[in-house]
Amino acid sequence: MKDGIIIYQQQAGNLFRQKTSAKRLATGFQFAEGPLWHPGGYLLFSDVKANRIFQLFLSGVIHVLRERSGSQYVCGKYLSEMIGSNGLALDNEGDLVFCQHANHSIAKLNKHKDVFKLCTSYNGRPFNSPNDLVIKSDGGIYFTDPPYGLQGEILRPEIFQPHAGIYQFQDNQLSLLSTDFNYPNGICFSADERYLFVGSNHPDEKMIMKYLMSSKGIVLSKQVFASVNADGIKTDAFNNLYAATDKGVLILSPEGKELALIPLSEPATNLAFGGPEKNLLFITTYHSIYSVEMNMVIHDLLPARRNPLPLTRTQLYG
Repeated sequence: MKDGIIIYQQQAGNLFRQKTSAKRLATGFQFAEGPLWHPGGYLLFSDVKANRIFQLFLSGVIHVLRERSGSQYVCGKYLSEMIGSNGLALDNEGDLVFCQHANHSIAKLNKHKDVFKLCTSYNGRPFNSPNDLVIKSDGGIYFTDPPYGLQGEILRPEIFQPHAGIYQFQDNQLSLLSTDFNYPNGICFSADERYLFVGSNHPDEKMIMKYLMSSKGIVLSKQVFASVNADGIKTDAFNNLYAATDKGVLILSPEGKELALIPLSEPATNLAFGGPEKNLLFITTYHSIYSVEMNMVIHDLLPARRNPLPLTRTQLYG
């Protein structure tokens, strides 16, 4: 135990600053997800049930930055209550790219406050409910499409996709990479982008998969990285993998060995690195946002994304 952090391997203690623990920054949300540190100096995140994107400053100031972030509708015949946006990312132009459950889309918000859909369907049928995404340094968008946004959280192949896929969208071309999962969820790359990781938090699907990728985004090989449930996932500069779990954030070594646990009082849903010194780990749970001070500079603020024009409140409202 180190100041509230449970250490399983001694070397894991070096990951954290002295006397650190999870600090709650904000609470009162319905289902927080998709945290993203913006270089403008704030955290963006989704509230999937509330159908909103929020902006949180480290001072504690919070703005609702976009209403109806996942759908213009409050309900739908085939939709669950999880209708909002989910995963968020910045592309190489500094524009916000996000998953929309009820719109069955990957959408983009540019600096001219225009929102448009990048992709909405595969083989002529709408996506289920795009959940999480990661953008590679070459601009490729990789995302998961489980049925969590559909009624009963089950596939409806007569209307939507017959599988819960993992996709690549690059140069306006959509490719199905894998149908290994029934409930694919969190997705991230290793620091060198050679490996793509995908996890599932469904109790009947306890695994994080590791895919060896070609430079063009083709799956060359795959293996089970760890037999654990995970919602959102991220890697750090040393290729340790951080997994949002029901107990908090579980940290795994590059070999899949358990290193440490950041315990939380409610299930973690996702996480992101960032902060003014690029050494904070932000964690979303069902109802709250937390931060933890790390002892490293994080890798995933890529050079092309470090200085996008900051999105203003007006621009995000659209």
